[in-house]
Amino acid sequence: MNLKDLAESRIVIDADVCSGKARIRGTRVPVSDILLALAEGMSHQDILRNFRSLQPKDIQAALAYCFCITDGVNLRISSSFS
Repeated sequence: MNLKDLAESRIVIDADVCSGKARIRGTRVPVSDILLALAEGMSHQDILRNFRSLQPKDIQAALAYCFCITDGVNLRISSSFS
């Protein structure tokens, strides 16, 4: 699975959940929380312990999403905005 597919399969945006922030599908964990934890030096294991609803692929998806956004990759993220 390439980075674009990984991000598209696990990241969603819903105006009514997490203030419309990109989040991991099926959770209330924003991508930004995962990226902040990584930036602060948390290990993947620590993140999975602190966010029990996450799976290892969710951390990879958050990073893939970040890469795609910053590299200008056109993502088709499931979203619901009124």
